[in-house]
Amino acid sequence: SDSEGKVRTSFLDDKISLFRGDNCIIERGLVIHEGEDDHGIGIYEDEKKIEESKKTGNAGKRIACGTIERIFD
Repeated sequence: SDSEGKVRTSFLDDKISLFRGDNCIIERGLVIHEGEDDHGIGIYEDEKKIEESKKTGNAGKRIACGTIERIFD
């Protein structure tokens, strides 16, 4: 993020879609976490971290969330 806490980014993904279909993400939720997701691998010595990894990926606090909406002019 910049000094004002704002983030501008873009990316391409060959699995999700902004159009109709099974992979459409319109009206779906988006959560940004403070850290990187460990994908449930759970390679930790602490049993609590292993269990949390399976649930949340140990990605840390939720710092932003929202719903993906299509906006028309």
